[in-house]
Parts: sequence; C-alpha cells; structure tokens
Amino acid sequence: MTIGSWNFPRNSQDVVYGFIDAENVRQKLWEKLRSFGFENEEIQEFYFSGVTKTCNAKRIYLYCAIRKNGEPNGFVRKLQTVPSHIVRFTLLKKIGEKSKEEGVDVRLAVEAMQLAAQDKLSGAIIFSDDGDLLPLINALVDLGISTTVCAFGNPNIGSVSPRMRDNSDNYVRIGRLLLARCIPGVTTNAVTSIERAQEHYNVSKLGTAATVIANSTIDGTEVAIVQRDTDLIAVVLHFPSSNQSEIHNFNVSDERAKRLLVKMFSSG
Repeated sequence: MTIGSWNFPRNSQDVVYGFIDAENVRQKLWEKLRSFGFENEEIQEFYFSGVTKTCNAKRIYLYCAIRKNGEPNGFVRKLQTVPSHIVRFTLLKKIGEKSKEEGVDVRLAVEAMQLAAQDKLSGAIIFSDDGDLLPLINALVDLGISTTVCAFGNPNIGSVSPRMRDNSDNYVRIGRLLLARCIPGVTTNAVTSIERAQEHYNVSKLGTAATVIANSTIDGTEVAIVQRDTDLIAVVLHFPSSNQSEIHNFNVSDERAKRLLVKMFSSG
C-alpha cells in the first residue's frame, strides 16, 4: 500500500544509528511524491527530517557524492541543519556525459560495520532501496544488531524489496503517512496521534465541529479527511478487508500546510 507505515518499531534498550544512502532516497522521494500528484515546486518544500526524526536514532549519517569543490543538493542541505545528522561526502566522478557516485555504498557499509564492531550501536536503520546494501544488512543481523530497512519499495513486489524485508529484522515502508510528516507546517498530534476501532469509524465521533473535507480510496483503503478544529486535521483510514479503522491526527500551521496534507491523501 502507498499508505505505508506510521511509525518505526521501538526498543528502549537499543542504541540506534541511522544510515542514509542520500541520492537513492532523494530520487525515490521525488518519484513517490510525483506519483501522488505533487508538482516539483511543492516537492522542494518537503523536509525528509520528518521521517528521520521519527525513528528516534541517536545519530544519523548521510552519505552522498558531490563534484570536487561542489555543493550538496537541497535534500542534503536541509538534513545538514538537523541536530545529530552528520554528512559524509565522496566524490562524484564524471564519465562521458554522465556522473557516477564513487564509494557511497562502501563508505556507508564500512562505517556501519565499524560502529557495530566497536559495540557503539545495538540497532541500525538503513534508509535505502539499493540491493547492493543486502550484504551489509546480512552482516549486521549476523552480529546481533537489530536492523531495520526504511525504504519506498513494496516488500511484496519485485526482487530487491522482498529480500531486504526478509533479510532484516524490520521493514518500514515510506508512504503517505510518514511523508505527511515531511510537509512544512504539519506536525502530529502527540496526545491522540492514532486511534483504532474495530468498526467502520463514524466521523461524527470526532466532535460536533468535525467536517469531512475530502474522501478518496487509495489501494482499497477508504480515506476521509476531517477538519476537527481550525488547526487540527484527522485522516480516517478504513480497511475493508479487516473492517478496522485508524484515525491519524495532524496539526496544520496554515492553509498551505492544510492544502498539501489534503493532497497527500486525496490522490489515488
């Protein structure tokens, strides 16, 4: 489902580090948001830290290649400003008319294994859809490191994503629920961020002022977007196959944030 995961698995005993294959994630992020109907200028506003800050990692390393004396792209620059996000650069090599990243996967894997060997982490989150990182995932799991893959791919389709899911301890699929946290001006409501009901949820229960502002069906999931208050939007998901519902509450700071949030859950 493109709805995706809501949160990361948590173990309070784990010391978690994250490792981001920056260009792989950036490309997949743009592809996914375009498929949801977002325009390029809208995509540029998204902050991927809405996903990384959710994973509760002690530190997150980003690996990207740039040209000699070059500058990182906007995706990396935004993450550079987030506390505990560390960027590792390698060189971008030009081959004819094309450019090729050099050493990104290798540096990511080496650093992850060094930290594991030094007993500095007990949990690792690999942000990537790149099958070249499967040997790293296997090695971390073999060392007893609780390993989560966070990626955009459908773990039930293709040859890479199912293997990344099967070889890791957890697979978190990045979809609409996590990407909604990347919209500037949108935050999750900490008090009632998620509720579940063993029924088709009646939106009237959300309060006398609740107003349905949009309905859609996404991958078989029925979606109702409800304005609960001036700055509080509820996304109500109903799963017909299990006859269960979920309510996800988001605070919006302004009309643009509200419009982008509604768009996230309105496109099929």
